[in-house]
Amino acid sequence: MNNGSITEYDLAISFLAEDEPIAIELYNELSPMMNVFVYSEHKEELAGSDGVEVFRSIFKDRTKLIVILYREGWGKSQWTNLEEQAIKEYGLVHRWEGILLIKMDDSKIPSWLPSTYIYLDFNKFTLEEIVGSIKFKTQERGSIFRPNTAIEKAKILENKTKFINQRNQFLNSNDGVNAALEEVTGLFDKIDHICKTIVSEHLINFEYGKVNQYEYILKGFYLSPEEGSKGYSVKIMWIYHASNTLRDSKLLIDKINLGRSINRDEPILEETLEYDFELSPLISVCWRDCQTKKTIDIEKLADEIVQIIINFKMPKTTFKS
Repeated sequence: MNNGSITEYDLAISFLAEDEPIAIELYNELSPMMNVFVYSEHKEELAGSDGVEVFRSIFKDRTKLIVILYREGWGKSQWTNLEEQAIKEYGLVHRWEGILLIKMDDSKIPSWLPSTYIYLDFNKFTLEEIVGSIKFKTQERGSIFRPNTAIEKAKILENKTKFINQRNQFLNSNDGVNAALEEVTGLFDKIDHICKTIVSEHLINFEYGKVNQYEYILKGFYLSPEEGSKGYSVKIMWIYHASNTLRDSKLLIDKINLGRSINRDEPILEETLEYDFELSPLISVCWRDCQTKKTIDIEKLADEIVQIIINFKMPKTTFKS
């Protein structure tokens, strides 16, 4: 289709407005080596033309790989609905190859995709791993990466250096410390909300609440016919040492086995999980899991913390044969 005026793309990214920062980050990482279509970076191509037809042609005929940043609501907005129709046509022609769906939340993938379709979960992979998967898929689709010129490499280096400097300046400032405290407060509030919902709506009892501004505790008990009452506690602590730097700060999560009450067992610290307050390349605050080296937002972190108590209280049913 390339007649000299129509651009062919190695990759086209479809996304909702709230995921535009991630789409831009992918564009910045991949565009030096391939042709990438992101709406906000190609407005000039749509200006003065039939935007609807251009969008259709890009996602239906003019790209080797389609990446969908998928979350609830994708396909329902004006532009993603248009893209969805073109992607369906693309999928039928190419037997659903050349489509890489990245789940941004917990919603189910579109029903029109084959039941055997394999997708990526954004929350389980680092941005670097996702970029690597996209590069691999585009190569599978026949793309040939162009080598970066010295000028392009200099631009990449400039952007990365600019971010590192911005990150370090933020984490070593009063603003960074205050932002971390706000995140800790937000984390405790979200844990509180989840716990209140469980206790009020699902008749599951356990103790929870703030000890102070920097500490939160959950405590649950499980009654075993064989061993009596067994207890478990989760202690969340925010540790920092200065008002103008987050150096050596940590969010610590202690998982404590309280043992059997009938034996008056001493509490045993089973594990301590560590998280760092971070600024992501998308210039948004987040937590970095020191165990997996991946970032996690406070909604998911709060949910995972409460699940520790719920999993402990889950009946340990055994059946005799």
